[in-house]
Amino acid sequence: MRLASSGLDSALDTCHAYAGGEELAGIVDRVRAITGRIDLVHANSSRDTFDSGADRHANFDAGMIEPETIASIVREAGSDALVETPREGQRADIDYLKAALGIVSIG
Repeated sequence: MRLASSGLDSALDTCHAYAGGEELAGIVDRVRAITGRIDLVHANSSRDTFDSGADRHANFDAGMIEPETIASIVREAGSDALVETPREGQRADIDYLKAALGIVSIG
C-alpha cells in the first residue's frame, strides 16, 4: 500500500524521529518523498539522546533538540503544529514557536 495515495494523514513527530535515529536536517524533504505530504508536525523536544529509541517528550528549553531546529521543521513543513511537551513549560514552548514563526496573537 502506498501511503501517499491511501488518503491517510501524515504526521511528523520531531521527538519520534530524533529518538529513532533520523537526522532532523532534511527530515521534511525525506518524509515528503515517502508520504507526499506532511499534514501535521508534532513539535516536541526529546528528553533522551539521539537514536535512544525512547519517546519521552521534553520542553524546548530542557530537551536535546535545539528549539531553532523544531521551529525550522514546522516552518519547512508548512502545516499545522501540535506542541505535546510537558504541561509545565508548555505555554513557553507555544509562545516560543509562535514567535519563531512570526505568528501574532490577537486578543
